[in-house]
Amino acid sequence: FTPLALLLDQALARNLSPWPRTAAALALVALAATLDEGLQHLMPGRVFDRWDVWLDLVGGALPLLFLRSIEK
Repeated sequence: FTPLALLLDQALARNLSPWPRTAAALALVALAATLDEGLQHLMPGRVFDRWDVWLDLVGGALPLLFLRSIEK
């Protein structure tokens, strides 16, 4: 979910300042991760796992927080 977070961050760059943009991108990453797990729940032999949603969110959050920390 790192590439998704970075793409969303760039897509939102025109309309939002850095920290609100980060929050919006992470909210959309969380939505995508939840939808992904929901689709897995519908497949035979697969389950919805909240831990995977959290890991996906961390995978999106770390690069965005790194970018915000090195911005001037």
